Amino acid sequence: MFQGYHHIGLAVPDTKRSLAFYEAIGGKEIYRFPIGPQFAYLVDLGGGAILEILPFGKGGEEKEARFAHIALNCDDVPAAFDLLLKAGATVRSEVREGALMGEPPMPMVNAFLFGPDGEQIELFHVK
Repeated sequence: MFQGYHHIGLAVPDTKRSLAFYEAIGGKEIYRFPIGPQFAYLVDLGGGAILEILPFGKGGEEKEARFAHIALNCDDVPAAFDLLLKAGATVRSEVREGALMGEPPMPMVNAFLFGPDGEQIELFHVK
């Protein structure tokens, strides 16, 4: 069911600055998609490590980066969702099918849950 992690989300105040940093250390932008007026970026850091660089929410007071979530790569998101619920996770968002609207769009299935300590877990499958 689980096939490792797909990416780790990092929320930052300046996505372009963070993208430039991770590219300067050898990362390669593999995908971008809009989030409001900004973009989020998937950056391949090598060895299967993908970092998702996300903009902070609507004009918050946050100034320092924080890890937003870990996305687990799943071949069956609904089954994984049920498994995590049975283990005690709580729902942040239900299973949904859609697409990240980059160029080209990335069809996917995902869901978000909270783990036992409030950590965010995304279940993710590229279709």
